[in-house]
Amino acid sequence: MMNSVGPVPLSDDARAAWHGDRGFNLLLVDAAGRTAFFCKCRDASDAAFARETEVLERLGEAEGARAALPAACGISDGRIRIQMSAYVRGQVLRHLIPRMGTAEWEAALTGVIGAADAVSEAAPAALVGRLDVRATVDVADAGATALATLAGAGLDADALAVLRGVLAAAGELAWRPQHGDLWSSNVLRDDGRWLLLDFEQFGLVGTPLYDVAHLVRTTAQARATPSQAWDAPPPLWTPLLRGGSPDAAVCRRVLGTAARHRGLGAAAALGAVVYYLTDYAARLLANGAPPALAAPPTREVAAFADVLRERGTADHLLGFA
Repeated sequence: MMNSVGPVPLSDDARAAWHGDRGFNLLLVDAAGRTAFFCKCRDASDAAFARETEVLERLGEAEGARAALPAACGISDGRIRIQMSAYVRGQVLRHLIPRMGTAEWEAALTGVIGAADAVSEAAPAALVGRLDVRATVDVADAGATALATLAGAGLDADALAVLRGVLAAAGELAWRPQHGDLWSSNVLRDDGRWLLLDFEQFGLVGTPLYDVAHLVRTTAQARATPSQAWDAPPPLWTPLLRGGSPDAAVCRRVLGTAARHRGLGAAAALGAVVYYLTDYAARLLANGAPPALAAPPTREVAAFADVLRERGTADHLLGFA
């Protein structure tokens, strides 16, 4: 047993105070003692967990997505729901990043983005009835709630006005289902392929570049402080992105390439990245994350808004200048 945060099934008292990760995980071994399966065990009433399990089962049957995720299935007896995945003896990307050279890191980003793209492209057909499929997403409309949350957290009116203008200028973008939490702890390297984990948020966001920006930002931050404790506040990404280091150049190149691959011009790409930054920060605030976790993304939004106020654009940060 590992990562236990409370017994399931939940008591009536615990159900009243339930939070999303209540439960525990198991590693199961075969007759020879080799680890064979990884199991998540949650209360059967956890609707988000039931959705994630179904998403994994159905994506696992889709030819385009199958190679990018471990085989998984689920079962419930009405009290406990179990999600069982084939155990993968790979390496977590978070552990590999500090040892990677700049070129190797860029190749890793490109590979992971390719795996995420394959899943996104297969998802609409594989997840009929589970995804709110649409042709486009209005970035300004989608980002309005996040900006309101950030305003309530104290983001100044000038910054909000600048960000609102960038989102409006992006217009409507082609809807593209996103993983939603594509960072280095949710990526495994196994036998020459990249595998994606934790699909609880999959498809809840459809704004392009969301996954790309999250992956690039979090891995760049990890490389900036390779010896930092995992729970220490990361450095802000915006100053890193503005710098002249080889890593900064990789960030800009990967973002620009991904944007063009998705048919986005400079204004659309900027709007998509601003949507990501604001939505991620607001999501943490809305979910009641502790200040140590919620404060850095909120400061990131403010820092990015400062660049926009200073330069009038951030095209140079996204590989468009």
